[in-house]
Amino acid sequence: MERGEQGEKQEEEERKQQGDENEEGRREQGEEQKEREESRERRQERRERSSRRREDSSERSSRGRKESRERNRERRAAGGEGGGERSAGRGAGVRKRRAGGEAAGGERKAGRGTAGGGEGGEEMRAERRKQGEEQQE
Repeated sequence: MERGEQGEKQEEEERKQQGDENEEGRREQGEEQKEREESRERRQERRERSSRRREDSSERSSRGRKESRERNRERRAAGGEGGGERSAGRGAGVRKRRAGGEAAGGERKAGRGTAGGGEGGEEMRAERRKQGEEQQE
């Protein structure tokens, strides 16, 4: 009879121990899951931050392009006839020839000194620059 009771007690002890072990296992699993979630969140944040940085830099560069485009437009408008040729749909060749006078056989840097053509040469350029500065003020 005593042996039966002892057996029952032992089984109960084992059951209790098993329960404790299960609980511990569950606790560990919960902690692991929490760690996994936290690392996932960290990765997500890092990804968002880097994409934000990328957007900022591309926005900055496009802003620079826009501003320089506007400046060029203003400079052309200030130079009287100077920049109007482009909007008049003239080809590059005509523009170069006009700027450089006889010297320009289409060379890029022709048109130094006194030019025979429409607007070219350093004097004309300096004068145009002066006009532009006056207009800006």
